[in-house]
Amino acid sequence: MRLVGSQLLLAPRDLSTFISGRHRTGLDLAVAHRALTRPVYEDPNAAILRRREHGEGDESLHGLPPQSVHLGPGRTTRIADALQAVVRCAG
Repeated sequence: MRLVGSQLLLAPRDLSTFISGRHRTGLDLAVAHRALTRPVYEDPNAAILRRREHGEGDESLHGLPPQSVHLGPGRTTRIADALQAVVRCAG
């Protein structure tokens, strides 16, 4: 959703957003009219992966909290281990 001059341009995503909840549509409309600014959230784990991807620093994912993810019957792994596997495969 964006405002061009006095005309509001909508995308198909705006319809699905409206159907799932009018509150979000109201917030998007306020952003289009520049009454609000869209919040910015920076995921620290994603930031580590982006820096590693660009070869900056030698940070390790071992500093991530020991959260687990369930991968199926009898299979659970630490999120940090799963992210390291993704980095190894991508590199």
